[in-house]
Amino acid sequence: GMNILASGLTITVNRAVFGASMSPPIIDTFSKAPIPLLKEIPILGPSLFSQTIPGYIGFVMVIVTSFFLFRTNTGLKIRSVGENPQACDTVGINVSRVRFLAVLYSGVMAGLAGSFISMGQLSFFTEGMIAGGGFMAVAAVVFGNYTPLGVFGASLVFGLSNASSYRLQALSTGIPSEFPNMLPYIITIVALCVTSRRSKKPASSAQPYIKA
Repeated sequence: GMNILASGLTITVNRAVFGASMSPPIIDTFSKAPIPLLKEIPILGPSLFSQTIPGYIGFVMVIVTSFFLFRTNTGLKIRSVGENPQACDTVGINVSRVRFLAVLYSGVMAGLAGSFISMGQLSFFTEGMIAGGGFMAVAAVVFGNYTPLGVFGASLVFGLSNASSYRLQALSTGIPSEFPNMLPYIITIVALCVTSRRSKKPASSAQPYIKA
């Protein structure tokens, strides 16, 4: 329900601000800020070190989030709430507040990612432009074993599969475009099948907690 509300709300606000035009308005994209020397590294250089500012922020936030979760007292509280909210409540931790702030932070990061797609790559916003990418993000969390660094690695794998599908279409191999388009989702399904059993999610993930 919340996903449907968010999707409809963004479309409504977009049309209210820019007008109910059939074609979305074109906006300026973020300018790239390549890092000298590092951008010259073969293969990795153009992909990792020729990014826009939001792209670099995303890389930094992976490290910051990982450090925060596993090296700070507050991060320990967040992980504890995800594992055993009853025990956390017993020792005086406000479970609802911790969960709310964690979800809020996740929403901010998701919003940053969404702005990167619309303003960093496509230069416009339109309905369905994510094309199921949100479900791939959920799969990356499972594939990455619910850790920031693991999710980053999984995202690179899925991103590579996505880029490969575009490259196959550009090569004019004669393969119907539907097959390259399927590639990222097939890899996502295979990755989930392989890792879902060994991936250890927080014991109380997605479970409501009602204070006794």
